[in-house]
Amino acid sequence: MKKKLCMAMAAMLLLGSMPVYGTETYEEATLFTATVGTKDFLKNGVFQPLDVEIYIKDGYVMLPLRTFMTAADENATMIWHPFQVAQAEVNGHNAVFALEDNIIHVDGKRIDVSGEMEVKEGRLFVPLRNWGQILKLCGYDTADIFWDRATRTATVVVSQTKAIKGEEAAFSMALTDKYDDIENIGDGFFIAQKYMEENFGLGESLISQENAFFLLDAKGKELLKFESGSIRRLRDWGEGTLLVSELEGNKETVIDYSGNILVSGYNMVAPFSEGIARVKTVVDGESKFGYVDRSGNLIVPMLYESAGNFSEGLAAVSLEYDYTEKSDGYDLHAAYGYIDRTSKMVIEAKYKDAGDFFEGVARVRTENGVGYIDKEGKEVIPCQYKWGGYFKNGVTFVTEEDGWKTWLIDKTGKKLQLVAEGRYAVYANDSLDRDDTLKNGVLMQEEIVDLPDGDHKHMFQYFDETGALSYEEYRIKKEFSEGLSPYHHSNLRKYGYVDETGEWIIRPAFDQAEPFEGGYAVVANEIYMEDGARDAEWGIIRHPEM
Repeated sequence: MKKKLCMAMAAMLLLGSMPVYGTETYEEATLFTATVGTKDFLKNGVFQPLDVEIYIKDGYVMLPLRTFMTAADENATMIWHPFQVAQAEVNGHNAVFALEDNIIHVDGKRIDVSGEMEVKEGRLFVPLRNWGQILKLCGYDTADIFWDRATRTATVVVSQTKAIKGEEAAFSMALTDKYDDIENIGDGFFIAQKYMEENFGLGESLISQENAFFLLDAKGKELLKFESGSIRRLRDWGEGTLLVSELEGNKETVIDYSGNILVSGYNMVAPFSEGIARVKTVVDGESKFGYVDRSGNLIVPMLYESAGNFSEGLAAVSLEYDYTEKSDGYDLHAAYGYIDRTSKMVIEAKYKDAGDFFEGVARVRTENGVGYIDKEGKEVIPCQYKWGGYFKNGVTFVTEEDGWKTWLIDKTGKKLQLVAEGRYAVYANDSLDRDDTLKNGVLMQEEIVDLPDGDHKHMFQYFDETGALSYEEYRIKKEFSEGLSPYHHSNLRKYGYVDETGEWIIRPAFDQAEPFEGGYAVVANEIYMEDGARDAEWGIIRHPEM
């Protein structure tokens, strides 16, 4: 408990170094902890490679030079010279460690060593107390050292002034508290909400029939307005349409951006896809699905008990559908096939589940598992997998029942790479058995590892079609669009935008930032009122290339 308290206090010291926004620089703080008698050396809570124990000599904590040096600067180098002299380059500065004389020089400036350096188990150990002065001479602003006698843990807090990279965001609609939420629906259009109550901070939402809804253009001009209490909800419904959920009767209406009614009179209208929308009616508790065009004309009769959206000219439908939840999962009884726009059944109805077509193939499920068919109904990859994703750039991920092996495969079913074993596989934006459209094809692998004390921890790995991703690469790719990705700066604690290499393109200045779509992105900052209540300001920024 004391160790956790010490770490928490040290973390507070780390967080206490805050940037001054609006300047061209910020203060970056890094927290190092070293526990005597262990190999526990951490940088911002992450273990650093250490194969020898930290120890105390003559009252000084001793730490291997190379370990601390490379933790402070990942590009640091170190070489040995004759007569027990080590030379290191840290943060662009030259440091020399002379063991026989017990002297340290940084860029020619002498440091009188507290304690005594020594070589042990093939490693050069330097008393930790000297690192404050060493790092200051190596260009770091401060390096404060704290010692917790109870836990035998030394904590070093290092700060450095760094430049804020990236250009300032260009606003098409300035930040304003006029709205409580804004959603980018593409092509330069946005849905905004104003809640019935005032002062809602970021992360807080209010679902109420008293909310007001607006359709905005990229400059913030209100194209449509639904007064408070007039509708239940306004949503983007694809291909230049909006869904209006009425207050009573569980009815839904689809309109265009000018407010013209396109589809009405149904219990449910699905988003438009390829100019066609799936609709549902409920009569005496029985649901039936059909399809309408943008003029509201019924082009496929209300025949089906279950139906999907049109994709690549075809839609999955079933004349029978029974979904029953069980304690260990669910029982699905259905017979899916595919129809064309004329309602002709072009692929036989024989699948327990069927998804949309991507790159000419669709994911289907039989009693034997998940597989893939082409648009003629040919089974191009046998139904044999426990789970499968959607194809992107000619490849996808599948998981075998035996051993939960997850593979990257091509459209012939050829196994290109074993990704992982015994892990729960799920796309970052796709649950195990849903037909949601994938976003950027990023796969997340989760494994629950049991610990000796009876507890457990969750471990994750990330992949795309090119192979394994680091966590930083995953953070960039999962919301990457139009050449940029919203990204959180850990020291500034603000969001900006980076390119695919992680280079800052739009400097971090926001408490919330959404992906670019149609050349625009929604951003927001949290503000505090005089009475301490939280509120938020929302704005719209342009893509730097516009």
